[in-house]
Order: sequence, then C-alpha cells, then structure tokens
Amino acid sequence: MLKAIIKAKLAAFEKQTGESTFFMSNLLEKAAGAFYRFLLLMPLLQYHKKLPKEAYHVARIVTVKHEDCGECLQTTVTLAMLDGLNAELIKAALESRWEELPKPLNFVADFTQKINDKDLSAEDLRFLLNEVYGEAAMLELACVIASAKLFPTAKRGMGLALSCQQIQVTLPEGVPLNAA
Repeated sequence: MLKAIIKAKLAAFEKQTGESTFFMSNLLEKAAGAFYRFLLLMPLLQYHKKLPKEAYHVARIVTVKHEDCGECLQTTVTLAMLDGLNAELIKAALESRWEELPKPLNFVADFTQKINDKDLSAEDLRFLLNEVYGEAAMLELACVIASAKLFPTAKRGMGLALSCQQIQVTLPEGVPLNAA
C-alpha cells in the first residue's frame, strides 16, 4: 500500500516537472530500506524559512551545476521556474553571469561557488551575507549547499549520471507556471 502511494507521488512529480524519477523508483524497488532513509532527507532538501526563495534557488542551481550537467540540473531549474523565479535570473545563475544578479544574489552565487570549490575566501562573503540575511538564513544556506549535492552524487554513484544535456529554462509543455 505504501509503495503504491509513493509510486503515485513519483509519477505526479514526473508529470509536474517532466523529469524522470527512475532513480527513486529503482531505489524503492531494489533497496527499499535505503529508499526510506533517503526519503527522510527530503525535508532538508526543500527547507528555507529565513533564506529568501531566490537565494535558495540560486544556491541550488550553482551547486547542482557544480556537481552535475544533466537531469539533476534540469530538475533544479524546473523547480525554480515552478516556484516563480524569473527566467532571466535563472539563466544568469545557470550561465555564471552573476554580475547580472541583484547584489545579494550575486554574493550568494559567488559564495556558493567558493564553498563548492573549497575556496577559503568564501569566509569574507559569509560575513557579508550574514549581515544581509542574518545568521539563521546563513545556516540554512549552508544546508542548501550541502543537500543540493545529494541527488547528483547518489545518481553518479549508481551509474545514472553519465551524460550532459542542454538545460532548458522553460517549463515542460502543459505545465502551468503556478503548478508548484
């Protein structure tokens, strides 16, 4: 019964985003225990109460781009679109044209990239962003960056992230902008 509900939710996500859920379905079928524990991380992947949604999505796009150039990145972009982010903002984050982002988001993108690159100069940006967003939002940002690596890393480990694809900053056909 529980598997049927989960399969229906995965199918709904696939329909909403146009992205494959093979990775999760395969995990559910072949390693259900791992799937259920993986599921426990989902609230962390979506959490941002203090961090503005634009900063949340920019950090996710920059991180997932750093980790992946295929399905995970497309899903991240699609979810940002479904959450109402402006396509130009998404494109600027995706194409590393951070100077075109509003100042705080420019700093978020640069900070995120520096964290992903293990660049110690990120510390200066962390202090700056802490002044802009506050400590609670910065703690959330750190969790966003860390958790955004989960899907690309797991899929690569399972042999499911082997090719790149052209990323589209459009919603799948038939999906309304407010479908989130």
